[in-house]
Amino acid sequence: MHRILVRRYLDERRRGWSRVLLGDRLPDLPVPAEQGIEERDVLLAALRSLPPGQRAVVVLRYFGDLSVEATAEALGCSAGNVKSQCARGLAALREVLGTGRPVVIAQGEGARP
Repeated sequence: MHRILVRRYLDERRRGWSRVLLGDRLPDLPVPAEQGIEERDVLLAALRSLPPGQRAVVVLRYFGDLSVEATAEALGCSAGNVKSQCARGLAALREVLGTGRPVVIAQGEGARP
């Protein structure tokens, strides 16, 4: 029994190195804070310009990564209302940000405009 416990303890201590995955490309690294501050400020100002309902839907859907149904449940409204508020909010963001292209916030499954 003592041998089993000692080996189990040693396995747990070695396990950190065994979790390292080696691959042929480097992982994506976050943008250094100095480079993203201006873009972040512009995006936050654009979000603040949205009406409260649209802002809540856009933030929950794309920053909170919630589905349409989960957003509707969190806000206590219908899924159709979430879809329409989201479409209006994204259109307003495109107008405020001055781009004709879609606003893309890639953060998982809920990041579909």
